[in-house]
Amino acid sequence: MMYRRLAFINLVIALAVTALPSTALAAEFGGIGIRPGPAVSSRTAGSFHYDARPGTDMSDSLLVINTAQTSKRVHIIATKGHVTPDNHFWCEQLADMASWILPKDTISDYMPGQNSVLPFTVRIPATAQPGEYDACLVATEEHTEVSGAKQAIRLQSRVAQRVTVTLPGTMNFDYGLSEPTLQVLSDQLVVSATLSSSAPVSLSVTSSARLSGAHVSAHQILLPRSRQELRLHRITRPYWGGWYALRIDSTAVPTSPAMKIHANAMHRSQTIRVFLWPAKAAIVDIVAVMIVGVSLVVLAKRTAKRKQYRLQRR
Repeated sequence: MMYRRLAFINLVIALAVTALPSTALAAEFGGIGIRPGPAVSSRTAGSFHYDARPGTDMSDSLLVINTAQTSKRVHIIATKGHVTPDNHFWCEQLADMASWILPKDTISDYMPGQNSVLPFTVRIPATAQPGEYDACLVATEEHTEVSGAKQAIRLQSRVAQRVTVTLPGTMNFDYGLSEPTLQVLSDQLVVSATLSSSAPVSLSVTSSARLSGAHVSAHQILLPRSRQELRLHRITRPYWGGWYALRIDSTAVPTSPAMKIHANAMHRSQTIRVFLWPAKAAIVDIVAVMIVGVSLVVLAKRTAKRKQYRLQRR
């Protein structure tokens, strides 16, 4: 039972460090640290961010640091990287742009306190399309604990460094805005739709909704080749009921200034007609007006009858 608990804890630790945010400083875990090697002209200082062209090779190096008091065997591989909707960067055990990085993996031994520079090359295919591409260089240190256990328990420490390539140019891609839906919440309305993009870059999206005299807008980041929900809140409900035109406009531009897109791919709009019941206050007003109206009619009829009665008595 104790072995199972230890194995479960170690599995959780290994999964937790599989994806780590990238920073310009040395990432370190378990005595192993990595960071960009000496600066080269082809990239941004302090990070692996390249502005390149298809069909070119980018030569660079990774600095591996062993701050522990023991020797470490480190396995370095290239994996896929991506940005999450909350603007965090994560690494996955997939190829994608990682296939551009050579060598694909290395295993080396590092003495206590040793710093070593590992050269690598980013080979951009000649057929690569304009866009932003992400990958990770992941360093894994493994060792085996055998004391007090019936079987060996394998522990893993992992750190990662982000690698980003920007290929400038004009992109052709599909940007979509689905037909919106309307949700009524008391005196407020909520509009929902789906944004979609086949662009290989992140898009800065500004969307707005117009209904009668009400207007609201929102801004969000749409990740490369993804779908994301659009929700527009706090739309004032029209006081009087009836049919209204609901119009949604959405405009997208690349977050990278090096990217260009055709003007007709930047804007999408949808218009639907919706029927809305009057607001509660309007219903009260309508009932009050009806009561007053009925009262006036009754009063007018009574007045007319009295006049007629008086005329007959004469």
